[in-house]
Amino acid sequence: MAVWAIRRSVVAAERDESLFDPSEPTVRLFAPFSAENVYLRSQKGCFTYIDGGEKYFLDTGEWPSVADVLLKRSREQDSVICGIKFRKAMARDLLRHLWRRGVNPGMLRPTMESAAEAARLKWSLEAPLPNP
Repeated sequence: MAVWAIRRSVVAAERDESLFDPSEPTVRLFAPFSAENVYLRSQKGCFTYIDGGEKYFLDTGEWPSVADVLLKRSREQDSVICGIKFRKAMARDLLRHLWRRGVNPGMLRPTMESAAEAARLKWSLEAPLPNP
C-alpha cells in the first residue's frame, strides 16, 4: 500500500502564472461535482489534473507524472510531494488507523453490501492475531 501527500501551498502558488513558464505542465487540484459520482460526497474526493499534459505528451511521447511536474516547478524540491510505501506486515495497524479517521468500506461506499464488508473488516481487526 502507498500513500501520497502533496503540499497544497505549492499547487496553489502555481495559479500565479507569472512565477512559472506557462508552456510547462502545471498541476491543478479539483473536486468534481458529487452528483456525477454517488461515492464522491462520502470520499471527499479531491483529484489532480496536469494542465498542459497533453502537449507534453505530444512533444515527448510520454505522460508527465504529478511528482515530476511538482518537483520541477517547485523551489523547495524535497518537501513538495511525499510517497510512503508500507510493508504488508503493517496492513492491520494501518487499517485500524484509517478506521479511526472514518476511512472504511462503509464510509467510502455507503451501500448495504459495503456496510456488511465494513462490519467483517472491523471484526477481523478486533480479533486477536493467531500465534505463529
